[in-house]
Amino acid sequence: MLRRRRHFKDKSWRILQRAYVHYENDNLDLLRKEAETISKSVPDLGDKEKRGGWLMSMTRFFFDFFVVDPTLAEQIERSVALAMRADEKELRDLATEYVKSGRMAALWKEIKSVRRQFLILYESMLPLLMVRRYWHQDKQDISDYELSVKNFEDLKGFYIDCVETSFRLLVVGLGVELIANTGKPVIKARTGDKTIWWFEQVANGIKDTQLKQFPLFDLITPALDLGLRNGVGHNSAHYDVTSDSIIYVKADDANLNEVRLPYTAFVDKVFKAYCAFELATGFFQWLFVAGGGKL
Repeated sequence: MLRRRRHFKDKSWRILQRAYVHYENDNLDLLRKEAETISKSVPDLGDKEKRGGWLMSMTRFFFDFFVVDPTLAEQIERSVALAMRADEKELRDLATEYVKSGRMAALWKEIKSVRRQFLILYESMLPLLMVRRYWHQDKQDISDYELSVKNFEDLKGFYIDCVETSFRLLVVGLGVELIANTGKPVIKARTGDKTIWWFEQVANGIKDTQLKQFPLFDLITPALDLGLRNGVGHNSAHYDVTSDSIIYVKADDANLNEVRLPYTAFVDKVFKAYCAFELATGFFQWLFVAGGGKL
């Protein structure tokens, strides 16, 4: 598996990125050429939805190499299937709104950006990937380990992007779950019915509260530590070489408390947030196909 990851990072990723460009430019001939390079069989690229479906499935295939448990995505797929069964038109209408409003294209760009960053920073997180994916649960205590590569400045920006993009993807996820459970992407709030566009605009802390109503999101939201996101987002957050810790401040009402987090624990949190992001992209994948593969 390590060899497959390296091959993807060094070779296949460049092909996949070119395929993204050909897809965006509707250049079917060049897209087919790239598809034949990285697919075991020639895919059906007959229409936009099939091309989008192929591109999403290939992307999912490759990036599953880099997460702890790829099988978790099956729960996302079941949720989308239930939404399609409950009201396919409602789900496709939601996808159409994402396309018309420009949200589909914006998410497409954000997802590509997070994945590009991850592959640049891959070696920094590789030790944690190995621990979390392959070691037995009772051997996964990382408190006595130190990482040799210290690149806090790069990882903190990546962590913030993972959290922010994941919450935007969870807006899609909530819409899917609402359709699956009620047939409509409408939120029942104390102040009356709300659309997911209202949900999109509220603070991430409020989003987290709303999402807790659906057990599915317990697979994703625990890894999105908003306290850490806000802490490392402040310009005073820094790496302390003496203690091998990340130091940042956390607001507690009017007080600001200093928090020290071991560097290895910080990188572990970054990697877990990336895995949560990858899981959340499953909602985008199926909404993208439901929208006919349009950006």
